[in-house]
Amino acid sequence: MYTENTMRPNFFVALKLTNSQFVEMVKTIQGGILIRDPAISSCFTSPLKLHLTFFVLHLHNVEEINLASSTLDSCKFEINSILTENISVDPFLEVGKFGSFGNRVLFISLKSTPMEKKIGSVVEILVEKFKQSGLLESSYESQFVPHITIAKVRYGQKFKIKKSAYEGLDDLLGSIKLPVQEIDLLSMSSSDSFGYYESFMKVLICPQKKQLIPNVPPPPDDVSLALHLNRDELS
Repeated sequence: MYTENTMRPNFFVALKLTNSQFVEMVKTIQGGILIRDPAISSCFTSPLKLHLTFFVLHLHNVEEINLASSTLDSCKFEINSILTENISVDPFLEVGKFGSFGNRVLFISLKSTPMEKKIGSVVEILVEKFKQSGLLESSYESQFVPHITIAKVRYGQKFKIKKSAYEGLDDLLGSIKLPVQEIDLLSMSSSDSFGYYESFMKVLICPQKKQLIPNVPPPPDDVSLALHLNRDELS
């Protein structure tokens, strides 16, 4: 169980946002920022790990990982129903503008659209399901603010992301559409062969009403599990 006051998160649930067009756009933006402030490079989020975090949690052992996986999997039909209702095209989000949290996190916001609101509804449902499973405390309150982190000052770093580093780069954001295709339970401590976070359960968004097949990966071995359970920070 994730207890905000005592446990650092080591897993999270998120929407994957690594389509090639968006990845290349973020690379271009980070390159522009780097010219202005080379020291910020250590804070960059890898473009291969771009995502929209729904919530974080701490899982202690294989049993809790399996419970979290089955909880997410049990929601796949409801998630698909919400995200594909009354649409004639594949679901997508739209990028907004730059924003920051206290000069420590630089992010790209999302435009307020019907799909963005649907994502908020999905987050609410998942939080409630994870509470019912005992993986989030009953007192846990979602603090979901839709944003895509592209740079973050890590714990212990004495560094501030100055507005001058990204001010005036808004034109680079363009009007890219972000496909809504996959929601995962992810480990903060390891990556897959493509450079994204390791997924322990995924829900595929299937607008064409394709059959949804449960995806239950095997539990990690002891060495892998130790890495997952001892991770302190989201990369």
